[in-house]
Amino acid sequence: MKQTNNENAANRISYVGNNYSIGEKKFKSKILNGLPKEWRELHQSGMIHIHDLDAYGQTYNCLTFDLKDFPYSDFKGLSNTHAIIHLFQYFEILIEEMGNEQSGGMAFANFENEIAEILSKITTNLSETDMSVLDASIREFIIFCNENHTRMGMTSYYVTLNIGLASNELARRIDEMLLDNFESLGDMVYKPNIVFKLKEGFNRYPYDKNYDLFKKSLLLTAKKMIPTYLLISKLQMLDTMWAIIIPGCVSVSNIIVIRTYMSTSIPNELQEAARIDGCSDFQIFLRVILPLCRPILFVMVLYAIVGYWNNYFNALLYIQSTDLYPLQRVLQDMLVSNGNSLGGGDPNLQEQLKYVTIVVSSLPLLIIYPFFQKYFEKGVVMGGVKG
Repeated sequence: MKQTNNENAANRISYVGNNYSIGEKKFKSKILNGLPKEWRELHQSGMIHIHDLDAYGQTYNCLTFDLKDFPYSDFKGLSNTHAIIHLFQYFEILIEEMGNEQSGGMAFANFENEIAEILSKITTNLSETDMSVLDASIREFIIFCNENHTRMGMTSYYVTLNIGLASNELARRIDEMLLDNFESLGDMVYKPNIVFKLKEGFNRYPYDKNYDLFKKSLLLTAKKMIPTYLLISKLQMLDTMWAIIIPGCVSVSNIIVIRTYMSTSIPNELQEAARIDGCSDFQIFLRVILPLCRPILFVMVLYAIVGYWNNYFNALLYIQSTDLYPLQRVLQDMLVSNGNSLGGGDPNLQEQLKYVTIVVSSLPLLIIYPFFQKYFEKGVVMGGVKG
């Protein structure tokens, strides 16, 4: 039944081969007509989308590996090195077999704990050499998930590794190896899908034993998912104040707003009069346009100030030195840790101090707003044309 070579998808004895022989559109139509009328009409009208109709009722969309029946007897007598290598080869075969018989993804529910438990039973006294083999095996496993295209002969596998709840030191080492290798393999390696689970007592707060893994995973997410991180890294601005200041200096949306204001709110007669008086284009812009744009410019400045003041995420991504943290990043740390470092352990006092900190952090904006308020009034430009 299960074939894992790179032959054409239609030749497989699987739900894909079955659908191909019937005709995909005809098969989808048959499945859709068999669904409740209200579901069918919503799908046809575009109000909802029922995905994987070609696999409906024939296979599973997403499966989690059940390793309770792991074949430990196959590993009996193997050296630590061979056991580790054979273990990840077993996972690759498992992924290929399952991936060609279902339409969605596959997942390891607790990757590091499952691997650690299996290794504790098939190996003895892992040495640093064995750990190096484990590190290399994890690296090759990542490459397999990212580059292997034997799934139905045309696509790669969607594998999810759930991590974060490491229960022992070996499991922690496995998490570190996974994250470090995923990072070092570069930007073009974006599979497998790594999900970091958060749980109080494990990794949610700074005093939890796996909180360092949580921070490592956040930095890794930034490097893999946010293009600006790559740019900031290339410009060598990581862990500097410029990483917070420069990315938000120019906003395309604000430029569009200012340009629209200039083109619709400043009469052409003013520019023509200035040109008759002998002004060049630059002088017209500097002495006529900009003074009349003062209201919108001050509004944009206020928006920028508020945006910078409230932004903690850039600091979370780009700043690692605590002495460079802006106020909002410090406040975010305080709120995430639930104020446990405040108030001497008194819950009521901790809560009060958090609210006081939030109010104090808002005061600068409340103070400067009245000085900008007059620029929100309308009709300033209209008085420039007489007659």
